[in-house]
Amino acid sequence: MFHRSVSLLQESGHSSPSFATSMKPLVAMKGVYDANYLVEWRNDVFKQANVPSMPHQADFHAAIVGFEAASKQQNQAQKELDQKTKEHASEAILQAAQAKLDASTQSVEQAREKAAKIADQILKQLEDSLLNQPLDSSSSISLVTAASMMEAGAPKGMAFQQQVQAYGHEDLIQFFCDTDLLMQFASSGGPRKNCYAKALQIYKSIPGGKDPVLQRLALAVALELCTPIDLKVGQGYEIDPVKRYKHYKQAYLAGELDPLFSTFAVWELRMAIDSDAQDDELTWGRECLRNYRPDLIYMQNLQWRYCMIVKQDVGYTNPVWWRRDKDGKEVRTYDQILSSGGKCGPRAWYGRFACKAFGIPTWGCQQPGHAALVRHTVNGWMTCLGACIHKSYWGPVTGNDFLWMTQARYACKTDDEYMRKVLRLEWIATASGEDRTLVSKIADPSSKALWCSLALFQRKRLGKQCTDKCPPLHPKSSVITLLDKIIAQKEEKELITRDGRAIVIPGTAFTKPPKPNNQVHIHKSFMGGCQIFLQAEAEVEYTLDKYQEGRYNMTAMVCTVHRDELPMAVTVNGKDKREIAIPYTMGEWEETEPVEITLGHGVSKVAFKRGSPRYGFAVMQYRLTPA
Repeated sequence: MFHRSVSLLQESGHSSPSFATSMKPLVAMKGVYDANYLVEWRNDVFKQANVPSMPHQADFHAAIVGFEAASKQQNQAQKELDQKTKEHASEAILQAAQAKLDASTQSVEQAREKAAKIADQILKQLEDSLLNQPLDSSSSISLVTAASMMEAGAPKGMAFQQQVQAYGHEDLIQFFCDTDLLMQFASSGGPRKNCYAKALQIYKSIPGGKDPVLQRLALAVALELCTPIDLKVGQGYEIDPVKRYKHYKQAYLAGELDPLFSTFAVWELRMAIDSDAQDDELTWGRECLRNYRPDLIYMQNLQWRYCMIVKQDVGYTNPVWWRRDKDGKEVRTYDQILSSGGKCGPRAWYGRFACKAFGIPTWGCQQPGHAALVRHTVNGWMTCLGACIHKSYWGPVTGNDFLWMTQARYACKTDDEYMRKVLRLEWIATASGEDRTLVSKIADPSSKALWCSLALFQRKRLGKQCTDKCPPLHPKSSVITLLDKIIAQKEEKELITRDGRAIVIPGTAFTKPPKPNNQVHIHKSFMGGCQIFLQAEAEVEYTLDKYQEGRYNMTAMVCTVHRDELPMAVTVNGKDKREIAIPYTMGEWEETEPVEITLGHGVSKVAFKRGSPRYGFAVMQYRLTPA
């Protein structure tokens, strides 16, 4: 039934083991699972798993308790210093409070280092046994089964029963007996909010295929979109997982996505396909940037590729939501953010939207009093629109813990290795009933979650071995992307030509300024050839020689993303000023309304000058048709 499970695991280097355990069968009782029966089955799984004891556990626990005590003293010292500062205490008192804080901070570092050294001893000892144990052994299979059942709510029964009643029991029974698929789910982070049954239902409904990129995409969609996404911008809709899969499949095969998309693992793809934007908005986001600012797609600064549009065009101001539905209610869309701006929240939303539209993973994020984003690049996960990743958090996960997780995954290279060295520790923690958020939300060890703490130290330990910042985890596919093609294009000026009786002036054919400057840019165009971008107060002039004198209707092919653009002035030989109204094209190419100009005998200098709006717009060409 789950026909893609074997091929995905074989691609990651995992063999297809058989389910060799002799666990108690799971049966239905009048259509509803009995909680006691589920607990009994889970206990059988645990017997097979043989959950190990932790070596040096007492020493590790004592070291973490010492760290927690030191952290408590540090927090108290910080509060005392803040209070003394607020009270405008004397310099001597402030210096004493600062000295106390410095001493407590040093104690925290020493206590953390002590716990890390004991963790290192434990991990080295486990490497000879637990961490190198084959994943297809019966105890490994039983361990991941137990952990998955815990996450699905099987021991308590109720959450599990609700999933079964909502989506049927056959698939869920098969899942817990399908080792291949079980390992795939586990290696990729498990279903969002532990909705196993819904994830299975989605996975079954996505058509299979032989392309490994699309296989990974299908699993990413099933795991991440098994529960509704929180909507930051739109309202009143849910993202359809199957349609989202088809959207990215079509965009990938058409070459519209970033070339790195085909190299991403499932856990990376989950952060690429989870935009709250509707599918047609994602399509618009790609088309808009290709038309309006293609240079932000092929730019060499990978940290800001795609999301630089926020710094360039999303002003820091209160957003204006001008659209209304038939009932007069506010309708929020991403094009309105691009047009009217917003403060840190909307700016971060648009930055994430721009990256995800092109298939680039982003993670959150929030920072104290601020919103930003962390995005994937081959040079590492980088923060945009905010402070460094170490000051970030997203839900119950800190920026540090997220960074260590990514570094450990890249250091391990394969899902198999990461499962053996890191996830196995987390499975033990989950199967033992530990709360992993006790560690993830502070990125420090907790005496109430020893296995989670050990997994934390393991991620940090492995992360230090990552020599490449973000090496591709899968080979690049043979799909030639639009980005590949435009990078190969030349960036050069074009010549004025005729189209019948009409005169066609490419935007790049200007003679003044003599070359591009801060106000006039030449960009390679996804439409072929090149286009120009005119910033505020830009002036360009075109020299027309040996063209028939007379009256012409002139239009410009423009692309804009801001409402209420000021008109552009046009003169011929410095005289006969006209104004071209610049429409709001919402990122599409559109011809302006014509204005009449007159070309005289001989050489004509046709000049265009912008007013002083805050933002620029793109021009493909001008067309002069005899009046």
